[in-house]
Amino acid sequence: MRLILLTILLMLHGCASTIHAPSKLLETSGTLQGHGVVVGSILLSVPTEISDQRMKKHYDALRGERYRAIARRYVVHPSILGISRVEYLGDKYEIDFEPGIERHFAISAPEGTYSILDVWPNTNVVSLQKRLCIQFPAGFRVDSGKITYIGQLTITPSFTSHDVMKMMPDIVVGAVMTSVSDNKGETMNFVGMSNSDRTIGIDTHLMRAAGKLLINCRPNY
Repeated sequence: MRLILLTILLMLHGCASTIHAPSKLLETSGTLQGHGVVVGSILLSVPTEISDQRMKKHYDALRGERYRAIARRYVVHPSILGISRVEYLGDKYEIDFEPGIERHFAISAPEGTYSILDVWPNTNVVSLQKRLCIQFPAGFRVDSGKITYIGQLTITPSFTSHDVMKMMPDIVVGAVMTSVSDNKGETMNFVGMSNSDRTIGIDTHLMRAAGKLLINCRPNY
C-alpha cells in the first residue's frame, strides 16, 4: 500500500530541476515565451530578546541555521468523488535566506499559479532537535509577459511552553504567523529597477499568506 501511495505522489510531483532564485532581475528575465517575472522578498523574523532562558535556546537555534523556501507551479484538477487532485508541474524554485535578513528575489517562470511548498533548514549546523519546518506558507501567480510585485512574506515563529515541548519533543513545538506587506519601492530598487520609469506598469498582486501554521519538527529529515 505504501509503495502504491509513493508511486502516485511521484507521478503527481513529476521530475523537476531546482533553479536558484536570483536576488537581482536578470536581463533575460521574462524573455522566454509564456514566461513572466515575479519580484518579492522573504523574511524570517526571530526575536532577539527572550526573557525565558529555557525558550531562548530554541530561538538561538533558529538563528543558527540557514533556510530555503521551495516554490512550484501547480494545477487543481476537477474533483472526483468530492476529492480534488493537485498536480505539481515544472521546475522547483529555491530561495535561500538567513533569519533576520530580508531576502529579495526575482523569479522568471512559466505562467501559472504557484505555491511556496515548504521552508526547511538548509544545513545541519545546529544539532538541536527542534527545527523550523513549515508547509504551504504562501502562494502567488505568474502572468506571461509581465513583471509582478508579490510583496514581502514575513514568517514569525512562536514556540509553545517549555513543558509542552518536553511532552512532544518530536512533533509540534509551536506555530508561525505568516503575513505579506507591500514594500514595492525598496524591493524594486534592490533587484535593479531603481529608475522610476522602468517600474511604471508593473503590477502588484501580493502573495496569499496562509496565516497561522504549525511548526513541524522532524529531526531526521
